[in-house]
Amino acid sequence: MMPLALKSFPDDPARVPNIYGVRGAGDCMEPLIPEGSDHCFTKLQVPQAGDVVAVWFAPHVFTSGGHVRCKLLVASDAQTVDLVMLNPFTRVRFQRVDILAMHKCFAISEPNGQAHWMHERLQGLTLHRRTTNVLSS
Repeated sequence: MMPLALKSFPDDPARVPNIYGVRGAGDCMEPLIPEGSDHCFTKLQVPQAGDVVAVWFAPHVFTSGGHVRCKLLVASDAQTVDLVMLNPFTRVRFQRVDILAMHKCFAISEPNGQAHWMHERLQGLTLHRRTTNVLSS
């Protein structure tokens, strides 16, 4: 699968295929996902707390850096969504109306060529214990 560049994304998440790839930019998910990794996302599974997700934000939410961000989903309800970035470790709450879609990340390919299933990557990460505390709060 050839990853789509973030800048080539359509504004409408309905226009991407059910399974798609993205080359990540930035280090906010390190050490879990190295900068420059290719991410594989699916629209076919509903994201749950503990999943890494592509979050499609409404265009007014961010003025730079694009409107699609990769974060760790830690909680959600009908009104809000709580997301975590790992570097630096930060938890942020967004209003559900500001999020157009969330798609589950099921695999990554690191810049060095190593590929990983995301569920295995989450289980094997020492930092996951710290994140689990966030999941239960």
